[in-house]
Amino acid sequence: MKNYIEALNVLNGRDSRKIDNNTYLKKRDNGIAVMLHETDIITFLPDNTIIFNSGGWRTNTTKERMNSYSPCQINQKNYVWYINGKVYNDGIKFKNGKIIGSLPNSDKKTVLLKKKIKNFVGEYIEKFMDLKIEKPSGGDCWHCSMTTQENKPLGEALKDSTHILEHIKEGYFVPSLIVNAEKVFPVSPIAKNFFYETWGKDIPQKVSDRLDGKKEILFYDVIKSQFSSSLKRYIYRQVNLAS
Repeated sequence: MKNYIEALNVLNGRDSRKIDNNTYLKKRDNGIAVMLHETDIITFLPDNTIIFNSGGWRTNTTKERMNSYSPCQINQKNYVWYINGKVYNDGIKFKNGKIIGSLPNSDKKTVLLKKKIKNFVGEYIEKFMDLKIEKPSGGDCWHCSMTTQENKPLGEALKDSTHILEHIKEGYFVPSLIVNAEKVFPVSPIAKNFFYETWGKDIPQKVSDRLDGKKEILFYDVIKSQFSSSLKRYIYRQVNLAS
């Protein structure tokens, strides 16, 4: 499907039609939507305007459906989505292959946020590896530390990224944040064991002081790199920059 008329033809007089796994074409008051699960990821309007919305679920499935059922092409690079070569934002509108209206967020704002996240992650992991971040406790940010019955962090369950942005702004290195990140983007078993070394009963001296020999130092760097990648990817996803 490329436009409203083609979507209308697919419906063929019906208000709803299944077009893919968990995906339906739905008649709406203002147009016709491609609905994945409960989210209208694409909306075709009668004037040929097309509106995109991930609903915060920037998954491979969402991206694949958007590419399959629209004339636009969405790609991903370094966990950031691009649509027809431009940084993707929910609510972005296309007409005749061109973006119309103002972007919900500018490219400049996105680049600035990515820079802030990079700096935050760098400082966080340095402190984490040097044993300067306390063990998770009840004093952590509630949105990071409290979980639902499904064992999901409260912030994730509510799809609320504002607390993450506040942590970045304030330089608040919440202990639970790295734990949540590792659950979603796991590190290797050896790197994961660092959790026990860091927050076990017997806290060792500074890790870099304990390492001995070229192989061990390289090992330390690999562990550090894995935790950095896990945390960065997690934050990107939480603030809708990542899938």
